[in-house]
Amino acid sequence: NRVIKCLSKLHGQQGQFSEAREILESYLEENKYDIDAAVEKAHQGFLQSQTDNTGDYDEPEKIYLKAIRRGTTDPLVFKRLGLIYIHKWKWKEANAVFKNYCYNIEKGCGYAWWLLGMSYFKLRDMDNAEKCLELSNILDNQNADTWGMLSVICMIIGIG
Repeated sequence: NRVIKCLSKLHGQQGQFSEAREILESYLEENKYDIDAAVEKAHQGFLQSQTDNTGDYDEPEKIYLKAIRRGTTDPLVFKRLGLIYIHKWKWKEANAVFKNYCYNIEKGCGYAWWLLGMSYFKLRDMDNAEKCLELSNILDNQNADTWGMLSVICMIIGIG
């Protein structure tokens, strides 16, 4: 089990995502209830879609949702599922994932608060977008994207 996952990760680190997924697929044929192996397969699929620019995130999305339903608290599962929703322009779903992540999984991640703020912005909820981006700025005051979005929000709501 651990050897299979390590071998898969090694292939993934070398950019051999198809090989990594094949290893996990053969393992999962006999161990279909191993959610950790399924999540690793989703990670490899996510990375392959990012690298190839294929946008084929359906399988990783399904696996990440299954892992969340089973109670995972793996931050990477939440971040990547939220990014999949952003890629698919599903802002309500992205908002729900990042809200859960920011409030329940990792409260001190400036990047996650930025993503939550962006999802609120896309949903046209400027008050919550501003609050999230302000918190993102507190957690990471070197992120120029946060400053830019706060400026845009100020112009939209007429404060600045």
